[in-house]
Amino acid sequence: MQSMGISEKHGFDRNAALRGTLAAVLAIVVIAALSMVVLQHQDFVDWGFLIGPAAWVIACLVGVRAAGLKWTAGLIGAVVAGVPSGLATLTGFHWLGMVVGLVVFAAWCGSARAKTL
Repeated sequence: MQSMGISEKHGFDRNAALRGTLAAVLAIVVIAALSMVVLQHQDFVDWGFLIGPAAWVIACLVGVRAAGLKWTAGLIGAVVAGVPSGLATLTGFHWLGMVVGLVVFAAWCGSARAKTL
């Protein structure tokens, strides 16, 4: 029988949180790089309200798969983390929103609730 750390006993899986968040960060970097090459600045001005959330959902789906969670957990995690991220972004600091969203997403990936979906 494998011993469990204190965090696993209480329902939080630190490894899943780290794997999921790292994969989401890498996905965000790849999506951002590709979009900068493919899209014009005006596309972000006109369609950023759709491009950003779509990229966020894709990154969260990549993250939950790396964490060993189901797709439904990714969609819910994208919303759970996306709301505070969006609110932080509305303050005018886009990268603050990204950091807030990733912290919340990490907490979601490691939560016992995400595993039950």
